[in-house]
Amino acid sequence: MRIRELVLQTHRPGELAAFYGQVLGLPVQREPDRLSVSCGISLLTFLPVDAAAYYHFAFNIPPGQIEEALRWLQERELEILHEGARLITEFPNWKARSVYFRDPAGNVLEFIARRELGLSPLQPFAPLTAVRSISEIGLPVRDVPAAARQLEQAGIPPYWGSSSTFRALGNPEGLLIVVDASDKTWYPTTVPARPFPAEVRGDAHRIELRQGALFMASG
Repeated sequence: MRIRELVLQTHRPGELAAFYGQVLGLPVQREPDRLSVSCGISLLTFLPVDAAAYYHFAFNIPPGQIEEALRWLQERELEILHEGARLITEFPNWKARSVYFRDPAGNVLEFIARRELGLSPLQPFAPLTAVRSISEIGLPVRDVPAAARQLEQAGIPPYWGSSSTFRALGNPEGLLIVVDASDKTWYPTTVPARPFPAEVRGDAHRIELRQGALFMASG
């Protein structure tokens, strides 16, 4: 599943424009009603709102550049989010390694290097060339099994997890991380996973998160 566009909300559009454009060096376009960030083949869109909103999402990078990504973030004095002593998180079941950090709006970001994608580095690490797409988005819902059934019925296959509080659906190219909005925090932090409005646009699906429930549309 390719995530073509992710539409989120933010109460800090100006700070995010500076962060994604000047710090991460990604192409940014700011308009009165939206902020758009180019992330490889994906588009990350923030809609300005008055109330605070935050999310967890990840970017696919080449597997050979995860250590470089960590050093790059450290050189810019960005806080590395981690559990325990290791700054790079290993996901052997997913054949992936990740480093987590945060943007000025409190979004929990992740550079994830998935071996199954076979991405090759183009240059020394910089987000402009290393970020190939949006890899995943966290979707907090009231009923995880019901939301997973909705996604499967729409043709999005299960990937990992079968509990009542966590399911991942899609494939290594793009994952929907469905979690219990009343129970989960965004790993590796203590930040509660809250169901702020979001929209995921793929090649064949459009998925909206509203008030802790998923709504499906084609195209």
